[in-house]
Amino acid sequence: MGAIKRFDNLNTSFVNLAAFLRYLREQNFSGSVHVAIGQYEAEIFLKGSDPTVVFEIDRAAGSSSQDEGAIERVLVHAREPGGTITVYEGKTEPGSAVDLGKGLHLPAFRRPFDLERVALDCIDVEIAFDAERGHPLATALPDVAQRFKAA
Repeated sequence: MGAIKRFDNLNTSFVNLAAFLRYLREQNFSGSVHVAIGQYEAEIFLKGSDPTVVFEIDRAAGSSSQDEGAIERVLVHAREPGGTITVYEGKTEPGSAVDLGKGLHLPAFRRPFDLERVALDCIDVEIAFDAERGHPLATALPDVAQRFKAA
């Protein structure tokens, strides 16, 4: 069963995250709470009365963590105005951090987009490597490569 979005785009200016998490735990909620504030993101996983698991990414500091002090840092960040809180019911297991390493510098004078260095592991994403190609361009690509080799 996939996650169901229960609350979307709750503003941290108006929501007391500590009280909201306490309410969800009292309701034996099983799911996750995603908090995004500027370059900071956190995912809080609740599963009934089990211990809370928190995974956070701070892009400004270039760090990610999943330790005991993460919940306190999330609550401090959640006091900042303008962030968003999204609640998913049924998403009870965190993905792991995927380190993407250093990004290559583009040869342009200015780079309008920064390459992200850390991403959350996608859960419930299926990739079929052995499936047949459905698009005619995709079926012709291996032949084109061999034609250029032979020439």
